[in-house]
Amino acid sequence: MKLIIALIFIIILSTVPVIGKYEYVCPRCNYFISCDSHSMSPTLNCTDKLVMEDLRDNDYRLNDIIWFHRPNNKDKKVPYIIHRIVGSTKQGFITKGDNNSVADPWRVKKDKIRFKVIKINNEKIR
Repeated sequence: MKLIIALIFIIILSTVPVIGKYEYVCPRCNYFISCDSHSMSPTLNCTDKLVMEDLRDNDYRLNDIIWFHRPNNKDKKVPYIIHRIVGSTKQGFITKGDNNSVADPWRVKKDKIRFKVIKINNEKIR
């Protein structure tokens, strides 16, 4: 019986996907993940827990923090990025990490945005 319980536990744990250094904890509406980068410091730190909402059908605004598929990701090492929207063009949103001195070299199309960060460590983002 203990072996069966242990196998069920292992199977359940193996279904929680880990993508790069971002870890899913809740597979439904809101997502809790931990960030493992300094590009958004001091807003986000490596131990912060984020609550993110799937808003693909809604409008995104300037200063929103978004989780998106990394454009032109040829090496596949970091498939997703969490950065802030700092502008918009016809080609897509301009994004930038708060700790980065320049904007990202790509433009993020709306269909590549997966989530909007709505809470950091259980505090609402203004």
